[in-house]
Formats: sequence, C-alpha cells, structure tokens
Amino acid sequence: MNDPLSHGLRFESDWYFAAPPERVWPVLADTNRLNEVIGNPPVRYTDAPDPRGGLRRQGCYTLNGIPLRWEELPYEWIEGKELGVRRRYLGGPNKTFALYVSLTPEHSGTRVRLRLEFEPRHPAVRPLVKIVGRGVARSFERAFQRFADYFAGKVAEPYAPAAVSVTEVQRARVRAVQDRLIKLGVSSFGLEALVAHVLTGPDTELSKMRPFELAKRWGTDRRELLKVFLHATKAGLLELKWDLLCPGCRGAQSSNDTLAGLAGKAHCAACNIDTTGDFGQSVELSFRPNPAIRRVDVHDY
Repeated sequence: MNDPLSHGLRFESDWYFAAPPERVWPVLADTNRLNEVIGNPPVRYTDAPDPRGGLRRQGCYTLNGIPLRWEELPYEWIEGKELGVRRRYLGGPNKTFALYVSLTPEHSGTRVRLRLEFEPRHPAVRPLVKIVGRGVARSFERAFQRFADYFAGKVAEPYAPAAVSVTEVQRARVRAVQDRLIKLGVSSFGLEALVAHVLTGPDTELSKMRPFELAKRWGTDRRELLKVFLHATKAGLLELKWDLLCPGCRGAQSSNDTLAGLAGKAHCAACNIDTTGDFGQSVELSFRPNPAIRRVDVHDY
C-alpha cells in the first residue's frame, strides 16, 4: 500500500492485541463504528460522476460549528493485513488527512501499527493543525486501548456500550414475541441472547445483525441461531435485509427486503469499483429489529 502522504504531521502508535489477525480485522475494519466512537459527527456523502470514469465521493459534516467538506479518495484494503483511508479537504486549515493501520501476526496475537497524517494547507496554520492532530490521535488511542482490553479479556465488548432507552411498551412487545417462540420450541439460549441484544444493543450493531457473527460471540451453534433469527422474523421481532456488498470495503451498495428485488450490480464510490450479484461472494443476509419493536437510528461517520 502506498504511503498516503509524503510530508506533513505524523502521529504513530504501536499496539499488541492478544488475538490473531482474523479476529482483530473485523473490529479495526469497522471504520464507521470507529469514527463514531472517537467523536466524529455524522457525515453526509454525495456521489457525482467522475469525468475519468466511475464516481467521485464527497463528504461533509459540521464540527464545532464549522462546516468541513472533503473528497473521499478510494479506500485501500488488504483484508487481514492493512487499510488506508485518505481525505482531500476542499477548504479549511487541513489540506489532507490519512489513516493507516497495519496488522502483523506476532506469536499468538497481532502487532497493530496506527499512523495518522495531516498536511496543513499553509505553514501559518501548522500549529493549529498540530493541536487538532494531537487531539484526534488521543481519541484513536483511547479506542485502541479499549480494543487491547477487549482482546485481553478485560472487557466484554470492543466498543463501550452506549446508553439505550427502552420503554415498558417495547419490553412488553418483545416478551410477548419471546413467549410465542418458546411455545414453538425455539432454542431458549439463542432466543434469550437475541432478545437481550434487541433491547440493549447499540443502534449501530442492531442495524445489521449477522447470525453467524453473533453465534461466535455468544458461543452458540451458528445454524441454530440462524433458525432463531428466521423464526423471530416470522413472529415480527425482526426484519431481514439483503445487501449487495462491495468486494473491497464490504460496504452495502444496494439493499432490499427481498432477494428478487436486489440490484444485480452496483458501483462503490469509496473504492471506485463495480460489483455484481455473485451470491456466494457479494450478497449478504442480515437482520434488524422490526420498527414496531425498536426503531434504530444509524448514520454514516
């Protein structure tokens, strides 16, 4: 992967996570969740045709009352090994920003190197960019310390749980569905775990629940848990969704409630590549709570 910046301000840190790269990668590659945790505001993305082909993606948000806009350059990924994110700002004191993370197997764990780079727009604003950069670096380091604690078994989740407000009406609806499913003989352990997750999980996780991924986290059989999810969908606790994923960043480029309605191809502006509906490689089934049970509010970060 190319060095994102040739000059500018650089902040680096080195970490050891007590888990192999295949466990570490899904946590670090969830850049949307990571950006939320470090305190970035929600982003609004717009895509426009690129005269050279494909699409150009621009992002913007308001930070401390100041609107910022940038061009999001195509992501660079090697699954399980490294990722790079680059932004070219269209105004303000910062000209470019780059995030670079690399993973290297070490003993039974993973050596992770984090690098943040900022290029000031003008030498006069370098002190300001340096102060901002240090603050951003500290936010990332707090998140990475949490990851280290998670892989060391000191905390139960890689991200600190967010406060969730659930009404008694919502709880009553969930318990009613749960009682019906228990009477049908649905696995009690998987159902209990799912109900707790729906009631207390963060919106970011609930918007895209993957049964096999959760089965590994909860220590249960993945096929049995998939059956629980399907029964829960039929009973009105969940909704299912089909996504056409980018083969690079694995982000959803097209979504539909039915497989038949899913687009056969799409373009990922972030990676500047096309994807087709290869069921085994690019199509994913996920679940989310029924809005009548709990409405989730998810943003891009």
